Amino acid sequence: MPKYSYISRDAKGQRLTAVADSPSRSALLADLKGKGMTVVEVQEVTDKAGRQLEKAKKQLYGRPRWTLRWIDAGEMAVFWREFATMIAAGLPVVEALESIAQETEHGRMRKILTDVVSRMWEGFTLSQGLARHPQVFPPMVVALMGAAEESGALSEICNQLADYLEKRDRLIRKVRAALTYPIFLSGFFIVVVAVATFWLIPQFKDIYSGFDAKLPLLTEWVFAVNEFVLTHSAWIIGGLAVAVIAIAVWATRPTGRAVLHRLSLKIPVLGPLFLKAAVARFCRSLAILLAGGIPVNRAFEMAQETSGNSTIAGAIGRAREAILRGGKIAPSLKEQDLFPHMMVRMTAAGEETGNLSGMLEKTSEFYESRVDAALTTINSLIEPIMIIVIGAFVLLFVLALYMPIFMLAMNMKG
Repeated sequence: MPKYSYISRDAKGQRLTAVADSPSRSALLADLKGKGMTVVEVQEVTDKAGRQLEKAKKQLYGRPRWTLRWIDAGEMAVFWREFATMIAAGLPVVEALESIAQETEHGRMRKILTDVVSRMWEGFTLSQGLARHPQVFPPMVVALMGAAEESGALSEICNQLADYLEKRDRLIRKVRAALTYPIFLSGFFIVVVAVATFWLIPQFKDIYSGFDAKLPLLTEWVFAVNEFVLTHSAWIIGGLAVAVIAIAVWATRPTGRAVLHRLSLKIPVLGPLFLKAAVARFCRSLAILLAGGIPVNRAFEMAQETSGNSTIAGAIGRAREAILRGGKIAPSLKEQDLFPHMMVRMTAAGEETGNLSGMLEKTSEFYESRVDAALTTINSLIEPIMIIVIGAFVLLFVLALYMPIFMLAMNMKG
């Protein structure tokens, strides 16, 4: 007997997606109509679809475990863009997900999409299937998909999610690029200092001890520090290891994370940059949620987690409570004395004109451009600054180690 997948609504307007066996399409329509259901869509589950699903499952479970790696923002952006394109082209949701699952080379993504497809064949909606994987599809995405299913604007919402993730991935890559050179240079400097501490400086100390001459103050100071480090190296390394572990554990707890997030906003130069980046993420997330039909209360609750800073998230939560008490959005944000004035003014303009999501989108674009420009400036300045700092340390070591030779040469010449 043929199998059909259908979407219908009951007398109360509740949406139902299910799969049923029926002799024909017309018989299924008559049966559902007799039950008081309004049919929205009916599609036959063909053998081809079943074979594709089984093929995807075999491909998934036959792959090595190391392919089940984490999914970054760039890969998720590609998924949402492909999904939006297929839906806009008229392809059913299940077939679109099956196609992406079969073509993706990402093992974990294939596994997740296969599970979502399986759940949808069992009668669950897309948002319900995605909700089973909160690490990849957070509550914000699940809520948007639920609203998109109700409104029929699935491709538009998916494109907005792809835009959001692409811009987020671009920013992350720019931050990584800005940090790559300093990290490499710092690591190389640490290696050089270690070689000088454990081998080079002791060699010079043994040489100078044979001359029985008074050494320059800078040289004596470097030898004294080096002797202290060599004598207590085990304690120093152990202490640093314990301190790093303790700070890492403390930072994972809510109290420690709150302190670090609060202090990060007060760092000169970087603090305002962190705030702008967090505001940009919050505004874009809130704009997408509001445009997707999510109520303001729920949109604030989900968007506050996207800021990436517990201090800012707390301020958003307090603003949400003020809104629930009847206050307007812009004044509630202004009361927190944390958000930039331009963001508050743009939010107020959006409330007045009835285009809050559009204004939030423009605000996000403005702060993203400011963050991008700041990162470009920092990236261009950090290289010469690192060279100057490391050069100063190298000069210090060179002077400390070779000044006695110059002094001895001058004394012998005199």
